[in-house]
Amino acid sequence: MLFGAGGSALPAATPAQPQRYSSSAQFQMDAKRGKALSTNDIPRYKPAAITSELVETGLNHRKWKTFRTGKQDTPKNQQGNGGPGRPGSSLVEICTGMNYWDGQAYVPSVPEFDIAIDGFSAEKLQYKVHLSANIHEQGAVRVLTRDGQTLRSTPVAIELYDAKTGRSQIIGQIRDSDGALIEKNQVLYADAFDGVSADVLITINKGTFEQDILVTERIDPQSYGFSPDHCRLRVIT
Repeated sequence: MLFGAGGSALPAATPAQPQRYSSSAQFQMDAKRGKALSTNDIPRYKPAAITSELVETGLNHRKWKTFRTGKQDTPKNQQGNGGPGRPGSSLVEICTGMNYWDGQAYVPSVPEFDIAIDGFSAEKLQYKVHLSANIHEQGAVRVLTRDGQTLRSTPVAIELYDAKTGRSQIIGQIRDSDGALIEKNQVLYADAFDGVSADVLITINKGTFEQDILVTERIDPQSYGFSPDHCRLRVIT
């Protein structure tokens, strides 16, 4: 029990009752006055549900539009963005090679090789690829571009090149090597050169085609009479 200055007993303190607010504006005003507020005092409302719809598709993009499909429960003095079917915002995805034309519509590109009788093929892209089963043949790599041009190539040799003097020397030549599908979008021709240990790796993605030569041994230019300061490694295709 507490006593005042004159010795009289003071009434016991009673807990404050939580204040309920009909609007967030009143809540903000009381918060600025320094009133003690609990989480039960915070105005609550249920946001409207949002759905997305694909409205446009092209070679390298997709456009989505969002819609609020439910009525938003907001305080009476606030303007809500709810309402059945009320449009929200739009979003455009951009990616090189995102889709390809299948003859009827734009559909998502699939950068994957299929195993064929004579090698490997990828048809579900803006460009088409066919790889021979053996890399050691003319036109082993064939690419059909979107505008109808056919590009044929075969890696032939690896050479050292002196950028200062212009001298060059072939140190490895292509030989028989059967391809293996090591990933859905990668074909590897292992140990594909005579004279130097190196592989040929073909990689496809939605918008890119890559041919890499992976040298798996250390090459010392000096052993071929080249200066390491000016020497370059080149691939002849």
